[in-house]
Amino acid sequence: MSNYFISETKTRSNGLKITIDDNILTEGFTTCASRMLENYNSLFAATAVEKLLASGAQIAGKTNISEFGLGLLSEDSYFGPVFSPSFKDALSTGGAAAIAEGLCDAAVAVDTNGAPRRAALAEGIYCYKPSYGLISRYGIVAAVSSCEGIAVSARELDTAAPLAGIMMGADPKDGTLTEKKLSFGGYCVKGKKAALINEYGEDDILAGAVGQLIKNGCVVKKISMHEVKAAHIAYYTMLCAESCNNLSRFDGIKYGYRSPRARTLEEIYVMSRSEGFGLNIKKIIMLGSELLAKDNYEKYYNKALKIRRVLRNRFDDVFNEYDIVLLPAASKRCFTINDIKNNPDITLDESYYTALANLLGLPSIVTPSGVQILANNMNDECAVNIARCLK
Repeated sequence: MSNYFISETKTRSNGLKITIDDNILTEGFTTCASRMLENYNSLFAATAVEKLLASGAQIAGKTNISEFGLGLLSEDSYFGPVFSPSFKDALSTGGAAAIAEGLCDAAVAVDTNGAPRRAALAEGIYCYKPSYGLISRYGIVAAVSSCEGIAVSARELDTAAPLAGIMMGADPKDGTLTEKKLSFGGYCVKGKKAALINEYGEDDILAGAVGQLIKNGCVVKKISMHEVKAAHIAYYTMLCAESCNNLSRFDGIKYGYRSPRARTLEEIYVMSRSEGFGLNIKKIIMLGSELLAKDNYEKYYNKALKIRRVLRNRFDDVFNEYDIVLLPAASKRCFTINDIKNNPDITLDESYYTALANLLGLPSIVTPSGVQILANNMNDECAVNIARCLK
């Protein structure tokens, strides 16, 4: 079995063949790529999975990710990292690699820290992360509850977007959900306005995208927004704080890994979490605990919430004038194990490019060339149709 898959499913269906990342519940095996949940079996499936199955889709298997989806790609999975079939030594995720190998039509993932978008870039495929509140989060193994959501990757945008549409709609089990459903029929993009944020720079990939948009009748202008420099710091602060709370349930008592060496209640807690979690998760929990301490809450976590509000107001102004914002999906196409060893802060650094969509709940589309398209919340149709102009 390729380590793209943590578990494979042998079923027959005439529908789309899809993979499900292993931090989305399906009936049976779910591990979150962690020793903590190595032997966990869920009794129910996520609402999104139920909707996909009802549509006739075939689940090819559960795919490998970073532990609880909180890494750069899949570098800290308990089952070993996934390497791209497209580029030698490049890291990927199981779902994106399975698409590149032709093992499935699409991959359903949780975009917690931008990993599905980076993996799509590595494999030269599309990734579509819908607006926060369009797809039910019921059945996601939560880490960053206020920012994460389900994303879909595929070779073609016209595969990914309708598949996301199937998962949208009302769910009484998710109080953050809107009942809005979107239609992804094409329409003319002539006259649409796109903004380039100066602070992200403009490389050859973005320059090529600008040329294609102008050719299709779009208006593209550069804007300055110094506030974006704080977005990834604010997001990482919230990531650590919220993950610390959400991962506290894995304690060796209620469910999850329990150390066989533990003899006392304190040892059960300490040894089970020490042995069950990987290094990155331990760092996140420890930092999150410190950020939420009485003396630090106002200084750090509350300040991150204020930065999110400032950015939300700033982007409201931008989207009053522009339909989309263009920026890179990452600093480069591929990342290796050595990149991570040489820069322990690489996950934080790369969040500079992906944090805005998570922090503000914006729809994001990454094209095979590496262009990232952001639109206003619930304006996904515009992002999808403009993305059709790009490759």
